[in-house]
Amino acid sequence: MAYPNDDIWQVMNRTHTSLLRFHFGGAALHAIAVAVAVSLFAFAGDAHAAAPKRKGVDPSAYVNMEPMTISIIEDFRVRGLMTLKIGLHIPDAKTRQRVQQRMILLQDAMVRTLTAYGVTAMRVDAAPNLDVIDHRLSKAIDEVVGADGTQILFDHILVRQTD
Repeated sequence: MAYPNDDIWQVMNRTHTSLLRFHFGGAALHAIAVAVAVSLFAFAGDAHAAAPKRKGVDPSAYVNMEPMTISIIEDFRVRGLMTLKIGLHIPDAKTRQRVQQRMILLQDAMVRTLTAYGVTAMRVDAAPNLDVIDHRLSKAIDEVVGADGTQILFDHILVRQTD
């Protein structure tokens, strides 16, 4: 697929490569790239070996959710946006399967409850209340899936003012 700036990118790429070859020489550039790659792999191997092993943690129990964005309404105007990224920790395999089957309904229920929060209780100049958000999302999960024992894991919450 051709992009409008392909010609410019190719010229910049050729210029950058020829400047590197001029400055370092072709063989020296290759040797530097190999040395950097080897050191990165060695560092990654050491970090992986040093990582502590957790007992009892099942990575398949984690269900990743798509980010959700809602409007923050103040004085009948959209004053900001809140983006929320969460995951769910569901130890029970049958419950996890039910969540996967009803994912669209679950996301809809979560966005609806967060939208109600954004209209009634959220303010752009204040930090979001994680306890309230956790309670609302837990209630939505219970209503759609009936998933008792599900933990909500907050990845990030971003609040942005629009005006």
